[in-house]
Amino acid sequence: MKTKIALLSFFFSLSLYSFSQEKSKFSRQLDAVLETFDQRSTDPLKPFLATGYTINGIPVGYEQAVLEQALPQIPKFSAYTVTKTVKEKAGTRLYVSFKHTGEPFACNFLIDPKGKIRELNILEDAVIQQQ
Repeated sequence: MKTKIALLSFFFSLSLYSFSQEKSKFSRQLDAVLETFDQRSTDPLKPFLATGYTINGIPVGYEQAVLEQALPQIPKFSAYTVTKTVKEKAGTRLYVSFKHTGEPFACNFLIDPKGKIRELNILEDAVIQQQ
């Protein structure tokens, strides 16, 4: 019985270690996203965006314009938590929960093997007001 508990503890610790390594592997990209929300500017994010990146639900070619309109309407965040990572053919998808005074703000990002963000899906939970 003690052996089973020890093995379970070992595998649980190993899975937590692997998850924290994935988080730190992409911390530069996620910190840039957090800074983008804070500054209301895409400048911190530009070095990490892949050529031809997409935003779910936005027609191709309109990403930059939509970001510039959406950023002032998205709350500033104090921190983020990676809730899930999934290996995909084109890279690693990160599911992230950003924290602010209200409800958590869920996003997901597809990061390619070169560390570039191919999908910047920040508008899943956003309520964008048209002017």
